[in-house]
Amino acid sequence: MRQRGSAGRRAGDRAVYGTSFVNPLVEMFGEVYIGEGSFVAGNTVLRAGEGQRVEIGNRTNAQDNVTLKALRQETAVDNETSLAHHATVEDSEIGDFVFVGFNAQVRNSTLGNGAFVSHGARVESVTIPENAFIKAGQVVDEQSEADALPTAEEATEEFRREVLDVNEEFAEGYIELYEAEGEEALTGIGPNPETSFNSREVPEVPDSVTVGRFVRIVGDVRIGENSYVGERSAIRADEGSPIGIGENADIEDRVTFHALKGTELRVGDRLTAGDDAVLHGPLEARNDLRVEDRGVVFRVRVGDDVTVGEGAIIAGPAGKNGGLELEIPDGTHIPDGTVITSQEELDAVLERQEQRQ
Repeated sequence: MRQRGSAGRRAGDRAVYGTSFVNPLVEMFGEVYIGEGSFVAGNTVLRAGEGQRVEIGNRTNAQDNVTLKALRQETAVDNETSLAHHATVEDSEIGDFVFVGFNAQVRNSTLGNGAFVSHGARVESVTIPENAFIKAGQVVDEQSEADALPTAEEATEEFRREVLDVNEEFAEGYIELYEAEGEEALTGIGPNPETSFNSREVPEVPDSVTVGRFVRIVGDVRIGENSYVGERSAIRADEGSPIGIGENADIEDRVTFHALKGTELRVGDRLTAGDDAVLHGPLEARNDLRVEDRGVVFRVRVGDDVTVGEGAIIAGPAGKNGGLELEIPDGTHIPDGTVITSQEELDAVLERQEQRQ
């Protein structure tokens, strides 16, 4: 059974749509349909223009700060698909078992079943074949480019399945939390739901921390003194945990902190994170990390005094036993728009930096 969302729905309406969970901080406008067993995280925007609709299928997840819009045509996301933190989908059709990565954008396009869109990629006005792979930061806006895309490796299937399983358990767990403790447990600072991979924990947020409107801080989170967390940011230790952020952090609006199951996220003192940045565990960072607007930092160990430029993507390879194979040295400056997914790409950035000095 699909549930129809009401026009202009904002925080304070309801959280349970059949067997699906929609966080009360989600902004929902126009004709919106939610399938069964799906999970829609806080501060996601579901907006259907007049005469259009947004549709989410079964066992699909839209993670924190995702945007789904149907302005000129229907936007439909089919079954068992993951829209990762800060993904944008507009006027597009997304097939089954698709993954759309952090800060990736899909506009006026069709994604075939099994497509994998990596972090920071942009897809516009094309049809992506089934099982195609789009690498991090890649722009695909010509059909000839779309037709020539490689096939996603079998190794991505296990990752996608785990993301789906975790978010299906979130749908169940957050509904149980809502039924036991009410809407207050789903907004602001509160506990994570008990799951097969995490016991109930509550955040530690000192009085000296300033927290903006519509912020979600969940589970085993520790934030240092004299920090600031901007509007609609999410710090969720309901999957990986703990999440530790040092003193004097300056976190701007719509920033997301999260971590994969069984991993941690730890950042030292004086973190600066710009609007729409994503910091995702496994991640270890020392002091004075600066991540500019829409930067992504994932699966990496970061030294002191590192800057990640605007729109830059750092997504290291999956290490053995959850280890971090990529390490950014002290004092590194990652230029705007740079994509680093391997040691070779990092070495090239470091070589250019050394040549400039």
